[in-house]
Amino acid sequence: MGEEYPDVKYHYLTAVDAMQAWLGTQDSVAPQVDLQVEEDAFGIQLNITTDEPIFQIHPFVAVENIKKELILPKPMKIGENTWFVRLGIPADDLYRLGVAVTDTVGNLTTEHYNFRPNDVWMDDESPEYFESRGYWKETDNWAWGTTARETPVLPGDSVTAGFDLSGLEAGTWNLFFQVPETDNPVDRLTIRYVTEDTVISMNRFHHGVKPHQWIFGGSINLDPVDYPRVEFTGRNYSLKHQDLILDAVHLSACYTEGYLYTQTSKIHEPEASYFDTLFIDIPLQNGGITPITLGNITLTQSTGTFIGVNPTNLDPYARDTLHLAWYYENETHILDTVKIHWNPDGQIMSIPVDITMNNYYLIVDNDDKEGYVEMGNWRTSVTQAYGPTSRFAPLADGPSSVHYLFKPAVSGLYSVQEMIPKSENACDKTDYIVKVNGVTMDSIQLNQNRDFTDWFEIFQVYLPAESQVTFTVSQKNATSQYCLRADAAKIILLDKDYVSAKDILLPSETSLDPVYPNPFNAMAMIPFRLKEGGEVVLRMYDVTGREVTEYVETFTHGGRYEYVFDGSQLSSGVYIVRFSHKDVNQSRKILLIK
Repeated sequence: MGEEYPDVKYHYLTAVDAMQAWLGTQDSVAPQVDLQVEEDAFGIQLNITTDEPIFQIHPFVAVENIKKELILPKPMKIGENTWFVRLGIPADDLYRLGVAVTDTVGNLTTEHYNFRPNDVWMDDESPEYFESRGYWKETDNWAWGTTARETPVLPGDSVTAGFDLSGLEAGTWNLFFQVPETDNPVDRLTIRYVTEDTVISMNRFHHGVKPHQWIFGGSINLDPVDYPRVEFTGRNYSLKHQDLILDAVHLSACYTEGYLYTQTSKIHEPEASYFDTLFIDIPLQNGGITPITLGNITLTQSTGTFIGVNPTNLDPYARDTLHLAWYYENETHILDTVKIHWNPDGQIMSIPVDITMNNYYLIVDNDDKEGYVEMGNWRTSVTQAYGPTSRFAPLADGPSSVHYLFKPAVSGLYSVQEMIPKSENACDKTDYIVKVNGVTMDSIQLNQNRDFTDWFEIFQVYLPAESQVTFTVSQKNATSQYCLRADAAKIILLDKDYVSAKDILLPSETSLDPVYPNPFNAMAMIPFRLKEGGEVVLRMYDVTGREVTEYVETFTHGGRYEYVFDGSQLSSGVYIVRFSHKDVNQSRKILLIK
């Protein structure tokens, strides 16, 4: 910036510095905070005093309990620059708390109080890490940090590495560890707690552990004077080469008895699709150091179905998943409750269910292996509109196309839509075609550089149930600097009573149906039905009788068809649509408003 504007004098400030400069104050001294933590018969209480007025209404207080849940109490003012907080929670149930205040010119002070020692993380780059057996080397296949350590384990052999724990405070600690994925995990991984005169086996894992998540290794009653350490030993009982990768450990003195925990507080799906199964997974976890058992698990109104076998036990810090599904064939509003009974103490977890089954729709994304087909040289793009990725095909590599495949379960009038990331080098003349059972129903040419970042309607077309619908996006003649883009396509049912399947297969008469929308802005759908196949001619005229466009196509079968009239290059006004097919000639008026 300074090189671009050499004559401008810059002065970089933080937000607080800027405010203090604006106020013209020289006060840079943070307020003094006196935090008193006491416990009585009702639990912990706090007294907070500052040596000057503060900017906030009251000090900001954050409390974390032993379940790692955050509590934000509101202090009560009891005197000048003095506040009181009654938490009503025993010290044994708390982990830590913090207080933050700023004075009237933005100087910040924080105070912290720990009921238990802070959590500790170590990895292969920490000074506490050691290797005692094996041929260890650095690997970029890591789960935590930027590196990990890897060693081969020969048949019948074992390897060992670990962490020195003598820097921790005395007390009970929970050990968690995390490793990356490996193709050849050791047959058995043993975790041992070792001191000068004791060796305690904490846990054993067979044939690998789940990668990229913290795994509970066990609890340790630690005394730093005993030179404690934790060792990971991998053993190979097979006749093939295996590997052990170690990365990181997490030690926490924050623990509690076993309890059931889930991040799913409510199942809320306001736009689910009927005629399509809605699958919901509820992750469950034991958040404590003792096992829990799961009893009766129900949907109180029986609106859905549990898939598979529900879990019955959760070991300390273990995870499992409930799998549920809902299927309906009409618009439905579902209100229900998932109830999970768990022990000890006969407790019940309740998860409310609020699902609205709306109009039927199907979505095909570029990651859908069955419904998404590419032709040409396609590449993955980090830009996205729907899902984590999108795709693009440079036209310099030759013609490209993508086919989105659908099989609707119900007949009716559908909106065919697309979503792609916004770009400036997409094809400006992209061909869109929708086919039903191989028969072209409609086509249009659009500029992909327009805003497709939300669902954009390309066609409205009748789709029979169980038909094979192919929505094709292609480009053959673009210049080399352009790219064809693809991400996701969607069909959504607009009117299931629009026409019967019998009508679409063999209409009783040939006619030009009402144009919609009418009036329209830029694009209008011109529907027509054919009793039998043959040539169709559509001509559009302005009120002076001047022909503005013509559409001619030969259809091999009778049926219901639509033509997309693009009036984006025309001025506002009344236009006449004239339809001709064999001995049938019909006209309709349409109004273009811009």
